[in-house]
Amino acid sequence: MKLKKFIFIIFSMFLLVSIIPGFILGSKADVINNNTQDAIGTPSDAHQPSDDGFWFILTLKSGFIIQPQSEQNIVAGDKPKIDANFANQSLNPGVSVKIIKWRWDTNNSKWVNEGSTDYSTSSQLITGRTGISTDKIDSIQNPGTYYYQIAVLNGFWPIRKTYYSQLAKVNVSSVPVPSYRLSIDAPNIVFAGQINGKDADIGYDAKGILTPNNSTDSIKWVDSNDVKFSPSEGINTKFSVPSSLNNKINSSTEKSGIPVQLNATAGNSNATKEVLVGGLAAKSIVKNTSFNWSIDGLSDFKKIAGDNVTSWNYQWNFFDANGNKITDTDGIKNVSGTVQNLEDLNNTKVLTVSSGKFMDAAYVASESNKPYSAQMILTFNISGQSVTVKTNKANLFVTAPNKSVKLQMEDTIFNRTYVNSHDASNTVIDNVISGDSIEYITKVNNTEVNSRLINGKYVFNIPSKTKLSSISLDGNTLNLGTDYTVQDHGAYQSITITHLNIDGGSSITLDAKATLSAADNADSFTMTPEIKGNNIDGSTYQLMGTALKINYSKNLLALSPTNIDFGGHRFVNHDQIINREATTNAPNSVLNITDARRNHLPVKLFVNQNGPFKLLSDLNVVLPSQLRLYQNNSFVTLDNNPVEIAETKSGDQVKSVIWTKDEGLKLYSNGTNFMPGDYQTTLTWTATVDGY
Repeated sequence: MKLKKFIFIIFSMFLLVSIIPGFILGSKADVINNNTQDAIGTPSDAHQPSDDGFWFILTLKSGFIIQPQSEQNIVAGDKPKIDANFANQSLNPGVSVKIIKWRWDTNNSKWVNEGSTDYSTSSQLITGRTGISTDKIDSIQNPGTYYYQIAVLNGFWPIRKTYYSQLAKVNVSSVPVPSYRLSIDAPNIVFAGQINGKDADIGYDAKGILTPNNSTDSIKWVDSNDVKFSPSEGINTKFSVPSSLNNKINSSTEKSGIPVQLNATAGNSNATKEVLVGGLAAKSIVKNTSFNWSIDGLSDFKKIAGDNVTSWNYQWNFFDANGNKITDTDGIKNVSGTVQNLEDLNNTKVLTVSSGKFMDAAYVASESNKPYSAQMILTFNISGQSVTVKTNKANLFVTAPNKSVKLQMEDTIFNRTYVNSHDASNTVIDNVISGDSIEYITKVNNTEVNSRLINGKYVFNIPSKTKLSSISLDGNTLNLGTDYTVQDHGAYQSITITHLNIDGGSSITLDAKATLSAADNADSFTMTPEIKGNNIDGSTYQLMGTALKINYSKNLLALSPTNIDFGGHRFVNHDQIINREATTNAPNSVLNITDARRNHLPVKLFVNQNGPFKLLSDLNVVLPSQLRLYQNNSFVTLDNNPVEIAETKSGDQVKSVIWTKDEGLKLYSNGTNFMPGDYQTTLTWTATVDGY
């Protein structure tokens, strides 16, 4: 007797996207000495700090122009430095100064007001600056946390006003804590100004950063011919630069100003930071091309002036190599005017230079190695005082156009829905399914300075039926019809971005976002972007980019069973166990499984018998038998109810079912009336996915 069965069941399913949270790795930070770690908040009876004063040669607004150090670390037995500088508009030499002190009570977890002390001051009657020195302040003997605040009573009776400084925190350690590193935090770009022909003391903030941050080393700021600090010691200081730097000419197109160095020391540590004065970088452009000349650092300078300035007058001046002023500004826009918003000098009122007599003359000067230079002058009023601030001078290099541009293209593709399946260069994305958000990013760089691409076109393809969400150029959204076109070719769509102009030494970034619709029966989609246009002389230019590939995922779980044969038998006894033929024993699989899912959610596998073995020549004849499933040293009898045979965990692929000789399905004979012939039944294999 020969027993046979035929089974072929495929189970497939499309799955939703699952986002797996990542891990954020942090680094260990230096912490404040444990002598101060119990202090909480600030004293509740401390006063709200008054608005800062403003001082340009003369006092323009009363208030603190140099605050006491916001925080300092000292050793028990040392004196804290609570020095400050006050701008006294009333020119009253007899201002009254008190310094209030608080101590953190660790036993009762609260701030204790230890009263105030009167201090003498030194005044400059002409300028109205009042120096507040605390050299006679008591030393602190006990480790802990303390706060100080300066109160200045200013003016004559009956009109008097009290000004309060910011709080000054003092951390006191029992032993010295040396530093092993020092760095400087300061603005990258600053400006110098004048009032009535004299340097205006424009103070920019600088901060020394010690490692560890509870170091008791004192930071000392080192003056130079180009930089002056006040105060010269402490974590926080202000620095100013002389207006003479404005007359220097910057020939660098990379640096926006004249470089100066900030220097500081603390213990055995030293730090240096380069700061650029003037905010104006040199320009190198191709003749007969338009360009904008912007000024860096304006936003930081506006913070210095605060709300005291309501309008700004600006004037651009141009000079030849001998320093003579150029008067013919044909082809230049926004040479002079007034703005209410300082940032408009880089937006609506930015200096724009185009073809004209000025550019022609600048080209001749550059060819003679005697380039022109430019400088912008700002004038504005604060409290009735006129202040002048200049940029540095910066060269303008005008070069002849080259016959051919030299472009470099960096083409990349990203799956923003499923971000973890791509190659190292971001030119291939895998496991892509319909509905994924795809982003194409191309950077085009013109490395030939003396050239320009004119009327350029960028062409790329996307799969058919894919929905284009947006296209942008350097962050600006482009419009369909005017800036780009879309053409349907059946199997794909081609997108052409038009009106591209790329000057030498500059670059553009193109960004296209789309929602993908997978092509029917396609395994992948590959496209190579292309850019083409004209050189200045009218000749054509074309460059092919890097091929970008999309590999689609079937995203299915497929079950492919194997026929199980129990062989032919001359005699079958009651209670006999019949093994499978060796072809379905290990290493061969009984159920071949292809797990091509993108996200491997937990799966359970089941099998059930769809009916008894029946004689093929007469389906009314039933074999007296049962199918048994042996696993884990026991067995269950199969019937119409599914029996679980395997289970996976989240993230695991489902493996094919492989049974040894002693495992899996065996045939059990439970009768004696066996009619000769071939018998057959069918099995149903079922896979259930968690969440579906």
